[in-house]
Amino acid sequence: MSAEGKNFEAILEAKADHNAKCPFPPHTVRMNPFEIERMQWEEGDTIAGLVLEADPKLGTGAFRLVCDGMEPPELVLEESDALLVPTEPLLVPASPSRENDPQSRGAGAGHVAGGGGSPGRRPDGVRFTRSIPR
Repeated sequence: MSAEGKNFEAILEAKADHNAKCPFPPHTVRMNPFEIERMQWEEGDTIAGLVLEADPKLGTGAFRLVCDGMEPPELVLEESDALLVPTEPLLVPASPSRENDPQSRGAGAGHVAGGGGSPGRRPDGVRFTRSIPR
């Protein structure tokens, strides 16, 4: 049997063994670039249903199967999924303005517990606390 045939058989056996032991099927087989060239294969070829990748860290005569359990795929976040952080302080209404209500006037009116900001009033009369970034 040729070296190419022996490597193919070894990859098939390793794939079957991997599938018996791991819930994640392999998707890639990595080999030393010299070994790929010697087999007259090319990086990106499909060998036994696996994509062939060159890996100079592997010694000649060896290969490694890769599955998502070993190397989970990267999550791709779209730009719209990113969190947007406001650059200016937010105005937070403390309570609606109530004319003639003694509890809505005086010290502490318009403060949110633990807010640490300064009270104010919008033009429509709603009290708010200005949150100051730290």
